[in-house]
Amino acid sequence: AAKGYLAPNLNLFYTANPGASSVSPQTTWNYQIGTAWQTHRLSLGADVYYIDFSNKIGKRKLSPTDVQFYNQGGVVYKGFEAEATYYVGNGWSVYGNGSINSAKEKDSGQWIANAPKSTGAAGVIYNRHGVYGSLIDKYIGSSYGDSGQTHPLSSYNTADFSVGYTLRSPAAWLQQARVSLQVHNLFNKRGIYAYAGGGDLYWTLPSRSYFLTLSAHI
Repeated sequence: AAKGYLAPNLNLFYTANPGASSVSPQTTWNYQIGTAWQTHRLSLGADVYYIDFSNKIGKRKLSPTDVQFYNQGGVVYKGFEAEATYYVGNGWSVYGNGSINSAKEKDSGQWIANAPKSTGAAGVIYNRHGVYGSLIDKYIGSSYGDSGQTHPLSSYNTADFSVGYTLRSPAAWLQQARVSLQVHNLFNKRGIYAYAGGGDLYWTLPSRSYFLTLSAHI
């Protein structure tokens, strides 16, 4: 169990009409209980959580560039989450995680904005002889894009691919040198993932992207 406190950020008042924003320090009581279990091949973890949130800062998207912040009052987050990794052999593992979530206002019982009802991920991982690779598909459940359970957003998923190699050289400056490539949104999905405001404007998933990384100890 833990108690949290967060003062409002100054950018909450960087709006066209600062007087329209009404915010107070956010406070939380957080409760979580879970367990983990591990063998030489299998690791498991699971927990349930309950978060009592006071003075939750919400926002209404009046347009893509005009956002109004307000005190959303009390919000309760609760849910269940679990993950597992199983080592198949020869450097190969399979991985998965998932959660079922609830995030609702205390007074109205309505779902808050941008809080998915479920999440998940699954994929394969390879790690042997300095070579690392992974292919993970991530899932985000349905949600609402704005307060008042408006602008419903459908679930979506994206896949990320990564491969890397760590050099094992007798030269000191090359020890642990690493080259890696990451490809995000591997299948180039362009579905809607967020509400942009201003009536019926939405954000779509960024297109496929590539990141090449080179690193070495000096």
